[in-house]
Amino acid sequence: MPAKKIWVVIVALVANFLLFILKLIFGILFNSIALLSEAVNSFLDLFSTSTVLYCMKISGKKPDKGHPFGHHGAEPIASLIVATMIAVLGFNVLSKTMMRFISGETIIRSYIPAVIALIVIFTKIILFLMTYFANKENNIALKAMAYDHKNDILISLFVLVGLILASKGLLIFDNIAAIFLGLWIIYSSLILGRESVKYLMGEAPDKQFLDQAKKTILKVRGIKGFHDLRAHFVGTVIHIEVHIEMDKKLNFKKSHSIGKEVQKKLESLKDVGYAFIHIDPV
Repeated sequence: MPAKKIWVVIVALVANFLLFILKLIFGILFNSIALLSEAVNSFLDLFSTSTVLYCMKISGKKPDKGHPFGHHGAEPIASLIVATMIAVLGFNVLSKTMMRFISGETIIRSYIPAVIALIVIFTKIILFLMTYFANKENNIALKAMAYDHKNDILISLFVLVGLILASKGLLIFDNIAAIFLGLWIIYSSLILGRESVKYLMGEAPDKQFLDQAKKTILKVRGIKGFHDLRAHFVGTVIHIEVHIEMDKKLNFKKSHSIGKEVQKKLESLKDVGYAFIHIDPV
């Protein structure tokens, strides 16, 4: 794994740890459920970032006897686990907020929690930009991290509005901000879970990729046609299979050479891990 990507993930790991401690301490001091909910979100970010770092290392390992096609399924498996945790925590936030509505418990009015929310927004903007510009290869793990940073910016804005209104005596808005936060966490878990299942279930790539694969095949000299073109995700990479048609008068060595050229060109396409070529004489 490139050192630049490792550095970006480590910086995010340290930042999420510091934000978690900051939110937790002041959430307890000022009895703010919105800020405590944000602390839970930062803890999840801390776990998610650690998981991303570990899974990026696993997915980058070379194929071995137990995993002849590599370890590309590590990242979506981790993403699905994190998505499940996000959903549970989101429902937990909503549950605690409902209990506070019923009990009528209030928060201590102060500008300090709002300042913390501003710190979070500023920090997450920096982390988002770092991750976005470091991810030139569109790595799914870093893409998920950037998506998470962007969500945190929006969530913190909800919290900030609620805290500002609560500090002016409109205490109910802290609970309202927490409800929005809980709903957003659940929504994010569904998006992340859907993306993870796509890779784990071997979903076919989009039509644009298949059209590109067809054009690539037909550009190879000696190809008369093809059929049974199939492609699906294996982890985060694509495996593609195709039957290519060649003149039956070609000798074995020539037809084999053409088949290898098709394989090489298909495997050079973005996200393709392996191409399996069947030769049909016509």
